Amino acid sequence: MLANGKTPQTRRIAVWLCYLALFTLSIPWYLPSGSVPTLWLGLPYWVVISLACCVLIAGLNVIVIYKSKSWLDDEDES
Repeated sequence: MLANGKTPQTRRIAVWLCYLALFTLSIPWYLPSGSVPTLWLGLPYWVVISLACCVLIAGLNVIVIYKSKSWLDDEDES
């Protein structure tokens, strides 16, 4: 049990659900066919959403690696 009352398995499931949600949002499957997309920042809005999801996935990777103790080297443990 962790200090905040969550088990490691609960935290692992939450991380995988975040990955799943971000990857699902990054694919523009939700666009209606034949519609003219609205422009955000000079790009179609689905491009901005996909790029934002990619940045969030990269940030989530950084957090997961930073919090994971298995990524430490022998020198880092001391």
